[in-house]
Amino acid sequence: MIQIMKLKVFLLTLTLVMISAASAKAQVTIGVREEPNEGALLDLKEGLNVGNTTSTKGLGLPRVSLTRSDKLYPMLPLEYDAAENDRHIGLVVYNANYGPQGAYVWNGTKWVSLNTGEVPRVPGTGSFAGKRCFDIASGNDGIYGCGTLALRENYSQKVDFSEQADREQVYTFKPSGTVSNVYFIYFDSSGQAIERIEPGGDYSGTVTAGTPCDVTVYYKPTLQTKLQDVERKQALKPELYVAYHDEADNSDKYLKLTVNLQDCACCGAPTDSGGWLTFMCHNLGADDQLDPFTWQTNGNTVDNDIKGALYQWGRVSDGHQYRASATVSGAVSVFDGNGQPTGNAEGKFILTNSAPNNWRDPLKNDLWGDGNTTDNENVPKSANDPCPAGWKVPSRKQWASIPNSSFVYDSSNSNSTYGCTIGDALYLPAGGFRNYNAGGLTFNGCHYWSSTITGSSAYIMSIKDATPNKNNPDERAFGNAVRCVAE
Repeated sequence: MIQIMKLKVFLLTLTLVMISAASAKAQVTIGVREEPNEGALLDLKEGLNVGNTTSTKGLGLPRVSLTRSDKLYPMLPLEYDAAENDRHIGLVVYNANYGPQGAYVWNGTKWVSLNTGEVPRVPGTGSFAGKRCFDIASGNDGIYGCGTLALRENYSQKVDFSEQADREQVYTFKPSGTVSNVYFIYFDSSGQAIERIEPGGDYSGTVTAGTPCDVTVYYKPTLQTKLQDVERKQALKPELYVAYHDEADNSDKYLKLTVNLQDCACCGAPTDSGGWLTFMCHNLGADDQLDPFTWQTNGNTVDNDIKGALYQWGRVSDGHQYRASATVSGAVSVFDGNGQPTGNAEGKFILTNSAPNNWRDPLKNDLWGDGNTTDNENVPKSANDPCPAGWKVPSRKQWASIPNSSFVYDSSNSNSTYGCTIGDALYLPAGGFRNYNAGGLTFNGCHYWSSTITGSSAYIMSIKDATPNKNNPDERAFGNAVRCVAE
């Protein structure tokens, strides 16, 4: 008993000494019996001291799968108290998620990478395509500008997330040059949209221009109920990224794609027949991260704001469509196998001052569409069509199928709706056109190409006042905007 009492007294004394020491200094060394470095609250050592080395081992950070850039998830439930954001400033973890793995620190509002030597990524080039807008077509019948259920029932953006085939969506990246180390990642700010993603292969090696790199996105089946009555302004908007190393300039780059999930029509317009014509939400070349229903410009010669690019009829996206692209004079007569200009004219806006004011000689009528003068409505997509996969330049009859009563034009440059609104689900910015005689820009309304020819010209849809002109022939050397429709 006496020995036990002595042991208790010894342990109590030792505890008091430790508490006293901790109170005096509040610093700890683990691994060796040494004083901690002056600036360290916790100093991990192993007794080595060769070249300032103190250990042969490292600190293993907790490995987590970060899927939320703006949330302390999965550390805390998604519905955690917002006060925890500041309390956890400085929290460090190792992100083991597929994609940008490495150490991250929480700064109070988001996770920030601590990967040493990591090169900041900048916006890249190439294409990153896939279905970007989904409508469960379950509610919002004829309200909030969502369109009626009868119209939305059979159009291409309708989806049923309770069906596995609809939940699994493939997105494809095609580089414009030679790249390497291609990977995909997603950020789902709601935590309710994406279950997981799976790349279609190992793209860490060299990938040449135009080679498809696929990723399958698995959307959650609960979206079918979660999205009930969610209008366009309330849409869930997960973000998909493809990142890669550009071998041309030895830099790291990325492309971003924002998906809209809602119970509301995507971009489009009702037709005279009671159907629905599905459009892309932005002009080709526009910044597709901008609000597709609001005028925004960073200058007349800027493409990637809301205005987009200006194409000469029948040409591909070779650089000529940029508003400030270089020019070359005289219709060209040397072409590649698809009828596109080669040599000095490739990638340049071609000027002409002689009839029929075409950028090429001789004329070729099937560069867009099928060149059929019978003016079909559902013209098939051509090899030179600049629209991405699943989309095409609309025919004249497709433009004409939209009732005139749906068009509302606003010519006030100070108004946020500068341009043309069509119903509640389509907005065409008044981005002007490019002249073929000197390459200058003119701004006097909305001018959009169709794929339909007429004689030596091609039809455009133009509107500069209250009534749209859907049968307006335009010389093919003009530079006009392109708004794609679903195939």
